[in-house]
Amino acid sequence: MRELQRLKAKLAGAPTTSEGQSFDAGASLVALLGQKRYGEALQVALSLQKMQDSPDPSLLNNIGLCYYKLARYPEAERAYLEAIKLRPDYDTAMGNLSLVYAKQGRLDLAISYAESALKLKPGDPSVSRHLDEYHRQRFGGRGGAQ
Repeated sequence: MRELQRLKAKLAGAPTTSEGQSFDAGASLVALLGQKRYGEALQVALSLQKMQDSPDPSLLNNIGLCYYKLARYPEAERAYLEAIKLRPDYDTAMGNLSLVYAKQGRLDLAISYAESALKLKPGDPSVSRHLDEYHRQRFGGRGGAQ
């Protein structure tokens, strides 16, 4: 199976090591994200996407993350929406999409997606914190809805 993956990567023009072996683009993506090298991570993620037979919600979420970190909010929105379309219970993509909408000043949508993410993963501290912030912004600093 590993040989088949190497062959597929070689045929797709994927990067190789100095020994001519295909490098694991998935591991590279994770490493680049960890190093906050979002431009490079985006290129790897888009290459991985082209090599796939069918869309992968997790990969789309990572593509959305790269676009978000690069302040390319319309592209991030599209990637997250596609991930959610493929996996309607994808709480992480919903929470991330709420961040995109908040950056765009679209607080109603930010609140809606954050609330949906919390329904799927109750008590998530990150989403809860963001939702509180959205309510403060929307209601002029008076805190969340009571």
